[in-house]
Amino acid sequence: MKKKILIIENFAEDFEKSRMSYALYLINNNYEVYTLLPEKADIVKNPKINYIAYDLNRNDKGLYQLIKLSFKINHFINYYGIEIIHSFRFQPNILNVLANMFSKKQVVIHITGLGISFSKRSFKYLFLRSLTVCIYNLLFIRANNIITQNDEDFIDLDLLNLFNKKNEVIYGSGVDTDYFNIYNPDIESIEKRIYNGKTLFLFASRLIYQKGLVDLIKSFNLAYEQNKNIHLIIIGWIDNDNPDSFKKHEIDEFDKLPFISFLGKTSKMLDYYNLVDVFVLPSKYREGIPRVLLEALSMSLPVITTNTPGCKLTVNQTFNGELVVAGGIVEMSTAIMKMAKNEGLLSDMGSHSRNLALNKFSTRIIYKQFKDCYE
Repeated sequence: MKKKILIIENFAEDFEKSRMSYALYLINNNYEVYTLLPEKADIVKNPKINYIAYDLNRNDKGLYQLIKLSFKINHFINYYGIEIIHSFRFQPNILNVLANMFSKKQVVIHITGLGISFSKRSFKYLFLRSLTVCIYNLLFIRANNIITQNDEDFIDLDLLNLFNKKNEVIYGSGVDTDYFNIYNPDIESIEKRIYNGKTLFLFASRLIYQKGLVDLIKSFNLAYEQNKNIHLIIIGWIDNDNPDSFKKHEIDEFDKLPFISFLGKTSKMLDYYNLVDVFVLPSKYREGIPRVLLEALSMSLPVITTNTPGCKLTVNQTFNGELVVAGGIVEMSTAIMKMAKNEGLLSDMGSHSRNLALNKFSTRIIYKQFKDCYE
């Protein structure tokens, strides 16, 4: 008899990119899969998955919304006879526990990173950090399984070392190493002519300050003064729901710099992974493990990133890239210049990146680890 599992997410787009393939994996392994997504989730409909819509306002942090939704979710769970509830991110994790507070269902909460409050040091964010720790410790009491994506997040949350037996560290959400392994010579031959054979670096992320974009541009400016044969492609989007987001006029100013091409948001990431020589993410943010870094590894790209939790797991220093101190502008600039037009180095690093993706981060490995938590 098939086990019934409910996956809860608060971003339809993230479900499509990161959870859809996992849901299909579960279906192929004799699970009946339901997913609870915000009402705008029509774009990810799939006839094999049972969709349930819920009206979540991400900007509403009030308890009333969570309690109201938890009663609805509890009704769904009981109505469909669901046995396992696996939630991703902070609000869904709270909803998961509230909805199953007095049930015997298996509650799996998945922490995909700790975010801004764990990377900034102002009084406001120290307060939010303390509040987050308290809330998570309350959730841990009810949770059957607690999944974190790096070796440090759970240590920062489980301050009294009470819940270690419930924790499973699983490195990221996995990357489809078959899909992210496609070489398109047409993109390289056409687009590289536009950039005159320069060494191309790619930054792809939401455009929030904690992703380190200002530091990256300052680093590139230093490197460009010494080597005009480099160029930075920025793919990203403004997150108006995030107080840490850039404003459009700031991005427009960046786009005027001679060493930058700002391309906005795109659904053709494969083309740009094919086009560029190096992937760079100077994040200060408390990531789980960023999906774009895993995709870059799988596409055989050298990586420059920071030694922050999550990000640093994607680089073996000097083998497949460079780790720099978060905010280290000179250090980042040195790493950029080291890779510029060093084709032998880039090729060797790219091969190591691909091997790391295959042996540590492939969905073949990660999805089995997720599923093993239920058994």
